[in-house]
Amino acid sequence: MSDLYYGLDFGACNIKVVKNQKGTLNRVKLFSGKANFLENVIYYQKNSDGSIETKLGFNAKQEAILYGDENKISNVKTKLFLKQWSKYIPNMGKDVSCEEAIYDIIDAIYKKIQLNRTDRSLEVITTITVPVAFSEVQKKKLKDICQKVGFTVRAVITEPFAALLSEELDDVEGNQNILVFDFGGSTIDMSVVAVENEDDNILITEMASKGIVFGGLDI
Repeated sequence: MSDLYYGLDFGACNIKVVKNQKGTLNRVKLFSGKANFLENVIYYQKNSDGSIETKLGFNAKQEAILYGDENKISNVKTKLFLKQWSKYIPNMGKDVSCEEAIYDIIDAIYKKIQLNRTDRSLEVITTITVPVAFSEVQKKKLKDICQKVGFTVRAVITEPFAALLSEELDDVEGNQNILVFDFGGSTIDMSVVAVENEDDNILITEMASKGIVFGGLDI
């Protein structure tokens, strides 16, 4: 059996995971509900025994509606653009940093993937997508968190480049330059990508890219 390959899109608003199984891409249903994505929201719930339980996505939003936003963190990816960010979480009695919140979310996703594993000897390999505007420091933070959780990170690629990879490129003839536009929750990215199709062997190269820290959440 081969190792398990996953693509992770840690978006400002939503998180999506896709599994590559024998060359076929399938979206991973992360948690309960019909949606094939997870809203980027985490809620720290304090149980009667004093333990802390994390709620994600829709469940986190529901807890916040019932008990208030004090123990909720939303759109945590956007906080990576700040030099230092943390929020005091009353249920935990301490400040939670951006990196800690991201770790808790990705850790829950990794554990969900683990539930469906039958062979524990397989590596869980992932490629992460990031905005063009991410610095090398921000890329490293996200990569390090994923590896600390348990993923083997094969690559970190830009979101426009990932968007193009999801398209059928068999109809591209010869060499073409394609402009890819990605309007995200926290960033707007554009990339010029060269696609070469010779004898059905497709080579994709990102030639140039530009991103700004402005997106749907700002409108």
